[in-house]
Amino acid sequence: DALVKAGLITTKPPRVVILMGGEEVEGYAKDWDLHPEDNTILIGTQDMLLSRALNRGYGMSRYRWPMHFGVLNNDCLWVLDETQLMGPGVGTAAQLEAFRGKDSFGSFPIGPSVTWYASATTNADQLITREWRGTQRGKSFYFGLSANEKDATTGSLAQRRLAQKTIETHQDWHFGDNHVADRADEIIRRHQAMVASLQKEDKSLPRRTLIICNTVSRAVAVHAALKKKLGEQSVTELRLMHARFRQRERELQRESLSSPLPVGGQIIVATQVIEAGVDLSSAMLWSEVAPLASLVQRLGRLNRAGEFGFGSGKFTNFVPQAIIIGLELPIIPASPKEEKEKKEKEARRKCLPYNMDACEAVWPVLKKLTKNASPATFEDKEIAAAIAASIPSVTYSLQQHELLDFFDTDANLSLGFTDVSPFVRGTDPDTDFQVLWREWDGAKPDPNYHPDFQRQELCSVSIGKVKDARQILSQGWTWRGKDAGWISVRDSDVYPGMTILLPCKAGGYSVDTGWTGSDADKPVSDLHQPRPSMSDEDMLSSLANGWRSIAEHTQDVRNTFDAILKALPPNIITPEERRANETGINWHDVGKNHPAWQAAAK
Repeated sequence: DALVKAGLITTKPPRVVILMGGEEVEGYAKDWDLHPEDNTILIGTQDMLLSRALNRGYGMSRYRWPMHFGVLNNDCLWVLDETQLMGPGVGTAAQLEAFRGKDSFGSFPIGPSVTWYASATTNADQLITREWRGTQRGKSFYFGLSANEKDATTGSLAQRRLAQKTIETHQDWHFGDNHVADRADEIIRRHQAMVASLQKEDKSLPRRTLIICNTVSRAVAVHAALKKKLGEQSVTELRLMHARFRQRERELQRESLSSPLPVGGQIIVATQVIEAGVDLSSAMLWSEVAPLASLVQRLGRLNRAGEFGFGSGKFTNFVPQAIIIGLELPIIPASPKEEKEKKEKEARRKCLPYNMDACEAVWPVLKKLTKNASPATFEDKEIAAAIAASIPSVTYSLQQHELLDFFDTDANLSLGFTDVSPFVRGTDPDTDFQVLWREWDGAKPDPNYHPDFQRQELCSVSIGKVKDARQILSQGWTWRGKDAGWISVRDSDVYPGMTILLPCKAGGYSVDTGWTGSDADKPVSDLHQPRPSMSDEDMLSSLANGWRSIAEHTQDVRNTFDAILKALPPNIITPEERRANETGINWHDVGKNHPAWQAAAK
C-alpha cells in the first residue's frame, strides 16, 4: 500500500511492448523504460532482450543502455520460450538468473527475480551453467503434464497429444541444385492428391503443405522451383517465409495465414522461423533432416490440433503425413586421409546450422515412428532421452567479471563497443545485423539527421553474408552517437547488432524473397514514417521547460530519492549503498559547470 501511495507501483493495466529488431513503440507503451513503477509486459527476441540485460541493447541509443540494464535485471519475471532454439542465450539467461540471486549481485526487491524456461523439447543440462553447478533446484522447478493429463483421451489437450500423423523417410532425397526440380514435382503431385482427397471434407481443414528447409538459400531455391512448376495461373497459393524479410513483409505474411485458403490449397516454404511462435497447421509436412528436437517442433505443425483425427478416431479419409528427406552430402572416402578430412569438413558445412552427428542420429529414431508420430509417442523414455541428447549443452557461461565489464559504456579506440553476441546468439555464422533503406542520394547524412530506426523497416541479415554483399553494404552508413556521428560502412567492420542505413537505390532486397544481397533488386521501398515526437537525444537536450540551476536540480533529485526510500521497506539498501547513492546524486551533474558544456547548451 505504501508503494502505491508513493506512486512507485501502479494499478493501471500493463503496458504491452514489442521489442523485435529495433524500437517502434507508440502511445501508452512509448516511455515504458521511464516508468519502472508501471506493470509492463515486454515481448521480444532473445537478441533484443538479452542484449539489454547485458547493458548492450541492440537497435537502441547507447545512452539508454544502463536504463534497460536496470529495469530488466530487477523486479522481473523472465519467460524464455523454445529454449532449445536459444543456443548460448539460454546459458546467459541462467547465469543472469543466478547473478540476480541474494548470494550474488542481488536484485530488487530483496531476493531474485524469477525465470521460467519453457519448451516441448528440453535438455536439463542446458541450465547447469557455471553458477548452477552443484546446486539443487527445488522440486517444483521441473514440471510437465500431470498423470491425469497424460491419461486423457478427450478434450483439446488429448487432441494435440494424440494427433494422428505418420512419417515417411527418404535419406537419399534432398534439395540439392540438381535435384530440387524433381523434389518440386513430387511435392506438387502429393499436394494435389491431398487436396483432391479432401474435396468433400470440411472446408475449414487446412489443405496446406508445409516445407521446412534448414537454410534461407535452400528455401529460396525450393520456392523458385515450385513457382516455376506451378506457373502464374496456378490455383494453389505459394508462399515463402524466413527471417530475412523486413518486419512489414513478415507481418503481412502472418496476417495472410488466417485468410481462407484457395481451392487449390496452399504451399508454404519456410525455414526454422516456423518452428516457434507460429500457430500453424498443415496436412502434409516436408522437412530436411535436422536434430531430433527441431524435428519434434516441426512435426507440431502437422495436424497441430488433431483436426484430421486423433487417438483411435478418424475424422477424414486422409491421414496427415510427414516426409523427412536428407541433405546433399559428399561421399566420404576411407582414404587417403587428406581427402577424407576434406570431404568430412564439406559435409559438416552442408549440415549447418546443425551438427552433422545430431542429424545422422535421427534416422534410426524416425524408423520407429513410421506409423505413429503423435506427440505422445515422443514421451517414450528412450526417445525422450534422444531428444534431450540432440539439444547441445552450454559450452561457456557468462562470468561475473564479464558482466561487470559491460558496465563500461565508453567507446573504444576504434569507436566500437564490447560485442556481447557470443553470450546472446553465439559465434555461429547466423548472428545477425540489421539493414534498412531510406530515399536519399547515399551521401553522408547530415550530423543533425537522427536515424529513428523503426521496426517495420529493418531487415535481419546473417553476418556470414557480409562478404557476398560488400558492394551493397559499402554504400551504407551507421550511427555511432553524437560524438562520432555517421560512419561509412566502407571504412568500418560489420558486427552483430549493428544497424546499417542504405539508400533505396542500393538494392539488396525483394518483397517476394527477402534479403538477396544483389544490386539487381532495386530500388527498395522506403518504409520510414516520420514521427512528431523528438528523438531520445533531442529530448535530453530540450529546454522546453526552461532553465534550472544545477543546485536546484540536485536538490530535486535528493528529495525524490528520499521519498522513494521512505516508501520502501526500512532496510531495502545498506547504509553504504545509501551513502554511495547520495554521493552520486551530489556529483552527477557537476560536469555541466564546464565552460564547453555551458557554451554548447546556450
